[in-house]
Amino acid sequence: MAKNARKLELGPANIYITTLPRASALIGEYPYSTDGIYLQSVRPGAGFDASGNEVDYSGDAVSFVYVEGVVGQDPVVTVVGTAIFVEIESGVTTIDAVIAALEQSPEAGFLVTAARGLNADGTGVVSVSGNDAYPEPVFLTGGDGAAVRTDVGFLGDEVAYQVTTESANLTGAQTGNVPQDKVVIGGMVKVVIPFKEISLDNLRRGVPSARVVENSNQTKRRVDFTVAVGQSMRQTLTVKMEIVKIKGGFESPLPADRIIIPEISPAEGEVNFPFAPTTQRVIMTNWYAWPNSLTGRWAFMGDENP
Repeated sequence: MAKNARKLELGPANIYITTLPRASALIGEYPYSTDGIYLQSVRPGAGFDASGNEVDYSGDAVSFVYVEGVVGQDPVVTVVGTAIFVEIESGVTTIDAVIAALEQSPEAGFLVTAARGLNADGTGVVSVSGNDAYPEPVFLTGGDGAAVRTDVGFLGDEVAYQVTTESANLTGAQTGNVPQDKVVIGGMVKVVIPFKEISLDNLRRGVPSARVVENSNQTKRRVDFTVAVGQSMRQTLTVKMEIVKIKGGFESPLPADRIIIPEISPAEGEVNFPFAPTTQRVIMTNWYAWPNSLTGRWAFMGDENP
């Protein structure tokens, strides 16, 4: 085969992440308003309940309803499957009190984040009766919408796509521990992404324990760092990733210059966030790809259907 200098390469890449939308619902305050509590599903797509049954945590399955509680009692949150019940003192319990109760409930926190509505100040009260109330459950909607493809922004020089193959030696007693053959026993695909754009979204993308809480138009946001023991990283954090080579200052349109990873999620471990006067901040993250359950394929480059 003749040498071809045109196939020598050097250069950066853009990275795109595709996610399904998170379902949401506005729960009005009293008197009636759409600016009360903004609920948003923690994760997009399907997930599993405690019994291992697949359920849709992001679509119409998640519901919310107020029920009459005990006078003088703080709000009490009960979760049955994907239904959230909040016991309140009608006309007395405030928006902020309900949000606090939801945040303190691990079961509710597995399903949704809660924030004030667009114009709410948290002091409005909620009710279980009257035209302003919600006697029937309100279902989160929008989780079955079109997927969203996002450019993650500027990156560091250390972007890397790594393929690892593990094997075990086959030996015979007559030749000691000299390998006579090797058998593949496993492997993995790993991606290293140094985010140079410092944002709440990139922290959420790269840190498994991070989640974003936001109001309905995203003018107020925060990122929470929590440890959800027992959380499935594949079922709750998986996204689609594309690594696209940049050639001559532009993205290459060639399929051979794109790496497509259908399922990948941020990996466990440390994510360092430096604070130094002479060092640019970088969110250094590691990602593990998940194999297709039928084909075992992690990723591909080139034409998907040659």
